[in-house]
Amino acid sequence: KILQILIFLVFLALLNAEAPRKPKTFKTRYPFIGQDIIRRKEGWIWKYKDLDQITFKFITFSKEVNHKAFKEGKHIWNYPNYFLWLHNKNKLFTLFKEEIGAIKSGVWNSDLDVNKYIPNTFNFHNETEFEDFKKNYAHIPYWMAKISNVDMGKGVRPIINASEILEEQEEDGIYYDQMQEYIHPFLLGGRKFFMRSFILQACSNPLVLLEFPGYSIRAVRDYTLDHFEDDFKNHVLKMGHLLEDPLYDPKKHQVLAITEDMIAGFQKEHGISPEEYQEKIGKPIRNMIKHLFMNLKEKYPMKYGEIHLYALDYVVDEQFTPKILEVNTGPAFPHPLNPAEWVEKYERMNHDSIDMILDIHMTRTKKEAWEYLKNYEERIPKGFNMIFNEADEKYRMWEKNLKAGKKSQEIK
Repeated sequence: KILQILIFLVFLALLNAEAPRKPKTFKTRYPFIGQDIIRRKEGWIWKYKDLDQITFKFITFSKEVNHKAFKEGKHIWNYPNYFLWLHNKNKLFTLFKEEIGAIKSGVWNSDLDVNKYIPNTFNFHNETEFEDFKKNYAHIPYWMAKISNVDMGKGVRPIINASEILEEQEEDGIYYDQMQEYIHPFLLGGRKFFMRSFILQACSNPLVLLEFPGYSIRAVRDYTLDHFEDDFKNHVLKMGHLLEDPLYDPKKHQVLAITEDMIAGFQKEHGISPEEYQEKIGKPIRNMIKHLFMNLKEKYPMKYGEIHLYALDYVVDEQFTPKILEVNTGPAFPHPLNPAEWVEKYERMNHDSIDMILDIHMTRTKKEAWEYLKNYEERIPKGFNMIFNEADEKYRMWEKNLKAGKKSQEIK
């Protein structure tokens, strides 16, 4: 028996040993990752430079994260421990509401009108908000009932009469836990669209945030409020649903467009210049992200080595004002009609993102990274816009001024 146990232990040791064979190469669903990923027992590793000193761990699902195992200076990984505040729609809009309160009360010194860039939104798990909605808003038509922690449009239901939802929920318990004002949209070619910008958290300490212009998805049918509750596809605008529409094939070349093409379309159809687009949409979106992360910074210590790629999804209302719908913590890249243009753009974004992350973290201590990232805005790759760089004095002065009226260590 002792011999059998010894043989079994030797067998287990051999299984766990790193064999001198070629590592298995494969793809993951995460947008950064191409073919150059290998699987080893310590996690997902990017095959880049010298990996003896540092583990580059890319998680494909948040449940794989063990934050207790994370060590600054030894690991680089995505899904930082505060990502759920961005992933869950109710938590996200709680952050926005906190910022509105902080600015209104003078805790924050800012002239940003946060309320202008978000839809009126109610969290049904919050009794005060639920009662407020029932009393003051339920009689107003056109809402989007949502499940706050479900992705890909699966938890969204367009409704006209909100009272019906309230009756259902009071009888059966809360199912739709967020009610959001339906945004009557700005149209392009007579059709509704939503837009997406990518947000790269290239470093967390110092905090470095960059934006990369994304793409738009446009409805295949002309905009109308007729049959609102039944026309899910053309109001929620998810690619999987649009593909099911019989009109998709003849109009598919108009469904997906990169942001640059949308800006050109705004100018051609509505006379809105690229400069006006930046003033009314580009700058406010970046400012909203900057404020959002200032709020998160006060809730969680941001650690050197935490990185992530987010997507900010928003619609544009009738007044050409962006309204943020959600932050997508695992963004996808649709397959367009003209893949060459998209492949070139997003491969460049992915490769440049990886290069920036590893260039910052791979051979530098946190102290060295702070020094290296000074004036980093002058060196970022083409196509990226700097949102915030904590290592740069002008951004630190902006943050200091933002919190000049601060009365406590946390936004209430």
